[in-house]
Amino acid sequence: MNHHHQAASSLIPEDHNNTSTIPTIESLEPDAFASLIPSLLALRPSLPRSNHSESSFVDLAQNIVLRRAGEAASAAVLSNYLQPPFEDQDAVDNANSIVDIIMKLSFDDIQLYRPAIESIATSDRLAADHLERHIFLQDDVKSIIRFANDHNAIWVHTYKFDIMAARTLRERIKTPEQLRPLVPDLLDWLADINWPPFKACWDALAVFPEVTVMPIRDLLSSKRGDGGWLSYVLRFITHCVPVGELWEEFRPQVQALVDDAKGDEEEWELADEAREWLKMLDEHWEMGKLRQ
Repeated sequence: MNHHHQAASSLIPEDHNNTSTIPTIESLEPDAFASLIPSLLALRPSLPRSNHSESSFVDLAQNIVLRRAGEAASAAVLSNYLQPPFEDQDAVDNANSIVDIIMKLSFDDIQLYRPAIESIATSDRLAADHLERHIFLQDDVKSIIRFANDHNAIWVHTYKFDIMAARTLRERIKTPEQLRPLVPDLLDWLADINWPPFKACWDALAVFPEVTVMPIRDLLSSKRGDGGWLSYVLRFITHCVPVGELWEEFRPQVQALVDDAKGDEEEWELADEAREWLKMLDEHWEMGKLRQ
């Protein structure tokens, strides 16, 4: 172990702008690299994000840990940091940063971490209440387990920071049939652009916009008075649903937004947006007639 410690100290520069040992670290054999991981993890807390460039030694080393986290030797060392209860803030921070890494791994590589993340998922005493950032740890690992249990599992965010849900939406939706049952829940997250799931849900809906038509029609009728939500949904139609027959499906609901404002729709200038949308639709048909 002493030999490893010596190797570690010679590979980790005192000046974190010095990246000259990075190529050596990248080329270490799996066991030698794994023995370096504790020293690399120990660097993290002492460096506030704002004080160093993205290409500092610490960032480059963290990227190597991520790239090599699928090696069995690395997984064994990293799993040691995932044993609750976490007694202090460093332990919680290490667990969080390793869970962040696991969330980026492939389906097969995640399996190496199953015993460790299952111990977090089932723990009834994760960490002392006064410690920060352990609240979502259990949610995150349960989400990873759900992802790793089934190649085909696809779901919409069950909490705002459900990164694995976003991955299933991005990586696993291949057919309109897979998207169809998710559409109402995806539309729920379009109510506020500041919610973290907004973009992932928008992007998922945009893959097969034809299956969004009926649920959007329902929403345009049932959510009257929620100007923000209706505005974002109208923008979704404008940007992601092909203009023409599919737009025509929404005409009565959009016309109703013009005719009679409800709730905070006026503050969102929703009637103007709806008027503009109807104009685009009519111009589309006019252009079609001119071409004939």
